Amino acid sequence: MWNIYIKPNFQEPAGVRIAKALNDLLSKESIKKYDYLLRVDADVILPLSFLETNLKLDADYVGRAGYAMLLRVSAFIKFFGGRFPEIPAEDSYVGLKLIACGAGVKPYAIPPILKEKNDVAWWRKLIVRGKEAYKLGYEPLHILWLVLHDIKKIFILIGYFIALFMRLRRYDIYGFVFRAQLKRLLGVR
Repeated sequence: MWNIYIKPNFQEPAGVRIAKALNDLLSKESIKKYDYLLRVDADVILPLSFLETNLKLDADYVGRAGYAMLLRVSAFIKFFGGRFPEIPAEDSYVGLKLIACGAGVKPYAIPPILKEKNDVAWWRKLIVRGKEAYKLGYEPLHILWLVLHDIKKIFILIGYFIALFMRLRRYDIYGFVFRAQLKRLLGVR
């Protein structure tokens, strides 16, 4: 068993803390001897045949949102050097980066189940999510669409505009994501 203890810096977003913990664990293990890596958040339940069914897709990445991702180790090493990016949206970034690089990315054949949780700081997390959406390359209409379907997501919009006005540095996949979202918005294939 691994002896892991990282003193968390609670000033950092959860995605950064999670990526650092995962990277610390991965540095102690030779992942090259494995075919796949399954990264699952604590608030996720995997259906009984989740692994078996999703492995049959034979993809470099199986997932949608990052709360449960099945990664082919060779692709993870090729595109990320075998380390998770230590950024707030590390889970979303991984899938989008693999799509941008032309890797084999497929949605779940059987999706995981996200547990309901009562989070007192939910609005702060949505602000961070909005900032990350800006840095990832989502266009503002995409964010407005979220708000139209759930008024609580106004905090995502607030975070997005904070990032816009602060001119936060965007990720390397910004252009790819922006063009893909615009095409989707316009109905262009």
